Amino acid sequence: MSKRNDAIEIMKANATLPMRDVVALIADRIGVTDANAKSYYRWIVTNGKAPGVIEKSERAAKAVSTKAPKVKAIKPQKFPKVLMTDKKKVTDKTVEELEDIKNKNLARLKAVHKKYMKGQVAEVRYSDEPFDENAVPNIEAELESFKAPSFLSKDDVKALV
Repeated sequence: MSKRNDAIEIMKANATLPMRDVVALIADRIGVTDANAKSYYRWIVTNGKAPGVIEKSERAAKAVSTKAPKVKAIKPQKFPKVLMTDKKKVTDKTVEELEDIKNKNLARLKAVHKKYMKGQVAEVRYSDEPFDENAVPNIEAELESFKAPSFLSKDDVKALV
């Protein structure tokens, strides 16, 4: 038999007892805590499986706090803003020197912009020399990245690729 069926049996047999007594009997019989037994009792009564009256449980009164009263936090003192009047302006350079510096910075900025410009593609190189397909194996042999390891055959390399 299930725990719920045992609880229904107990509730039908003890229909005249108050809720707290029936809950204690349910907890002992099916081996659950009083809180679980109370939830069984409430479910069974609300779903009409057995007779019973659900009693409102009273909550324990809140304990009076013995903490010290809250003290307002001390905010840090705001100091007045001091204007930096002691700082000297850069006036030791002539107008021509300043213009020269500006022009150098602008040239550097343009060079960097040109280097990292979006959509930039390599310039097309044209050659008057005809393309020689026979030279390709020689070029591949000269480059280390095209050399196959000696322990791999051509079929092994194709299988890897």
